[in-house]
Amino acid sequence: MNSPEPNEVSRLVARLSDGALSAEEAARLNELLHADPIAQEAYLDHLALDGWLECECGGELPQPAPAKQRGNDRASRAPSSGWFRWLLRPALAAALIVVGFAMGATAWAMTTRLFAKQTMVRLPLADAGFESGARPLAQGVPTKFDVWCGDFAELVSSQHGVAPSEGRQMLRFLRSDSEVEPSGATTYVGDMFQVVDLRPWRETLADGTAVAELSASFNCMPGEEMIFQTCLWAFTGDPAALPKNWGAQLRQELAFGSGTAHGDGDPQSWQRVTGRMLVPPEAELLVIELKVFPASRKATASPLIFTGVYADEVELTLRSDGHAPPARRRR
Repeated sequence: MNSPEPNEVSRLVARLSDGALSAEEAARLNELLHADPIAQEAYLDHLALDGWLECECGGELPQPAPAKQRGNDRASRAPSSGWFRWLLRPALAAALIVVGFAMGATAWAMTTRLFAKQTMVRLPLADAGFESGARPLAQGVPTKFDVWCGDFAELVSSQHGVAPSEGRQMLRFLRSDSEVEPSGATTYVGDMFQVVDLRPWRETLADGTAVAELSASFNCMPGEEMIFQTCLWAFTGDPAALPKNWGAQLRQELAFGSGTAHGDGDPQSWQRVTGRMLVPPEAELLVIELKVFPASRKATASPLIFTGVYADEVELTLRSDGHAPPARRRR
């Protein structure tokens, strides 16, 4: 399969929704959906939103027919617009049949959300695009809100053939340790954390169906066989207690979720990684984590030096639609 262009899936799904997708584009969309589970979820989420809008707002109303044409003359009625109309197009119906077989029961289960009302908010993050110029703190897990803190890292502009995913700067992971790393610790993971205050969103969390989604773009130089992850952790209490949870492995999180991708080694190709987590209603803190480590996963006695590994364009959303997956706990 040809490598997808940036936002290619989103563009094709939008054309599908508008009823403008050609047979060739439908075949390409099928190819992309077969190869990428995250693209499948984005596609089904788009269907859910379109279906909800159709249910809430409706399509075009049929034009009144002259009196002599009324009665059983159904052909005189204007077709409805929106989701129900483009679903009937032959090329698109064929595409949906193929996608349906490809995704099976998962697709069926997710499309039950078509008529569920959704609430989605974008949660504020500090320096989500790494444009501030302020170097991230190398002090491990943060103890306060709205700062990037973790292992040694820096903000850079284009380098080693890698340009920022957006804006003028991006995060570069430098090492797999921090200023507070215990002496002699074996490590091979580069981490960057931020703590988000969930208390302003208690109403959204109250029914227990809210899902937090953390997305970030990752890239690396050729030869760096890396794994990229976005992780989410839900807690109650004071952020000052968070480092102890990691250092002493207390496992006090209420819930955990993550998304993973293998680096493709192409500096021209940013990879979008999305992690999801069902947020318990009692959660007060959300710790988000950007994580990189070599595919070999070999711990070393000294910190691992990353030659050219980057992250950019971080986004955190909270969605509640009455249907949510079960929460995951870290093992």
